[in-house]
Amino acid sequence: MSKEPVVQQEIITAFPNTKEVRYDNELNRIPIGFMNESEQNIFFAILSQVKETSERKTKLSFTQIRELASFQKTSNKELIKSLDNMTTKLASLNVRIHKQQQIIKFTLFPTFQIDGDQQTLTVAVNEDFRYIVNDLAKGFVTNFDIEEFTSIKSKYAKTAFRLAREHENEVFDVVLKDFKELFSIPKSYRPTDINRLILTKVSKILQEYFTVFEITPVQDEKGKAHRIIAYRFNIGKRILRNLDEPRQISLLDD
Repeated sequence: MSKEPVVQQEIITAFPNTKEVRYDNELNRIPIGFMNESEQNIFFAILSQVKETSERKTKLSFTQIRELASFQKTSNKELIKSLDNMTTKLASLNVRIHKQQQIIKFTLFPTFQIDGDQQTLTVAVNEDFRYIVNDLAKGFVTNFDIEEFTSIKSKYAKTAFRLAREHENEVFDVVLKDFKELFSIPKSYRPTDINRLILTKVSKILQEYFTVFEITPVQDEKGKAHRIIAYRFNIGKRILRNLDEPRQISLLDD
């Protein structure tokens, strides 16, 4: 007797399903800092809706995406362009998944269907990476409110914010190579440029989100000319913010 085929359903999320972004800390090791501010907002808005679901596909309306990602441009053409740019950038990633010690092609969303007529986005999470948004009971997770994330007006500060949420009330080092990859630092930037154009501005922004937020260079005391080998993050406790207060002014970078 033949078995009935298993039909994998598509779910259309109610609005809003949740405004909490919650994912495995492994995602913080993947360099997505090359996405601009708007693309990062959209990416994490999508993650807030696909987490902890057994459904193969999730459909979001353009209205949902605009609201969750605080997407200000009113044209659907601009939204579609940002969606397309974001998934193209994600598809280009070659990343190391440390749990498996393999270099693999990172495609979190193998299905990414943009329907301009219906004004919807349908996404499916890659089964190989489902643990990033589904296997969250073990506790090694980063979480934040999407409104809090979109209130940060700097792509560099967004990356630093996610690391700080993972390591709240801790001091930790990020080696120079990983730091440059995670933050997508332009190759032309010298240490003085990183300090002036990134660290100073990121610290000023995120001191409003944590009781302590500092990033300082770690020098090789034994090496020549005290070259920088890492950056040290000193993170205090999270400051609970009123998300209805005015959004901060961008300190630029995108």
